[in-house]
Amino acid sequence: MPSFAAQNNSSGSLQMGSNGPRVSTLQSKLNAMVSPPPNLKVDGMFGMKTAQAVRAFQQRRGLTVDAIVGPQTSAALGLGATPGGGGGGAGGGGGGFPAPPGVAPAPPGGNAPPGFVDLSAFNVVIEAVISGFQRVAAQLLSWIDSDYVPQIVYDRVAGPINSAVNSLASRLRGITRNAVAAGQDPAGFVTDRIREVLANAVSNLVNALQPLVGLPIIGSVAMRYQAVLRSLLSMADSALNALRAGGHAAQGVATRIAAVFDTIVRQLS
Repeated sequence: MPSFAAQNNSSGSLQMGSNGPRVSTLQSKLNAMVSPPPNLKVDGMFGMKTAQAVRAFQQRRGLTVDAIVGPQTSAALGLGATPGGGGGGAGGGGGGFPAPPGVAPAPPGGNAPPGFVDLSAFNVVIEAVISGFQRVAAQLLSWIDSDYVPQIVYDRVAGPINSAVNSLASRLRGITRNAVAAGQDPAGFVTDRIREVLANAVSNLVNALQPLVGLPIIGSVAMRYQAVLRSLLSMADSALNALRAGGHAAQGVATRIAAVFDTIVRQLS
């Protein structure tokens, strides 16, 4: 099963969730420089197949194997310096959310505007959700990569799974590029948005598995896995409620969230 390290948020790095012309260039470079060729679709979307190709390249070059295209990997690929803004998420608008009253874009560097509180302290929770969701998606892709799944069905399922991972990573990382007005509840703001993004992403995974339900042998397993994925939301809510209540530090909540995803991955094995 492919595994994914926790992503770092260096502004110039390319990583899971990044998109745009620089990712297209990266994909072309990987197709030319990795052996055997990964045959990546040059679509400008940094999904799991691109991450696997980056890992293969890093391993062969003796670089840190983390699927993040930072300065060293970028130089080895001949991509040049990594400019700021390498992530693929939305800007200060919060990763696809309309900014509600009392919310403002946080400028680079994590310094909130006067009268606002930045949300960077919650990055560890955001990254725990992203990393866990990536592991769940990787487990699903590993499962459907079998003789029981025709290639045409695999493509119909794998595409939405990759898209769900990219969308979740982009939208979640957009959350902490906001700042909330002093006096508001930053933990509540972050919690509500994580729940919304995660609920949407889980729904996308459940729907992605639907073409498998009618297949012989694995159809019943697909239905069981859909039920497992739906249970993820209630399990994650328990950890997120601790974040909202303020009874646990962000690192403690991140550890609890990681344990939730560990349980889900085991149930999908």
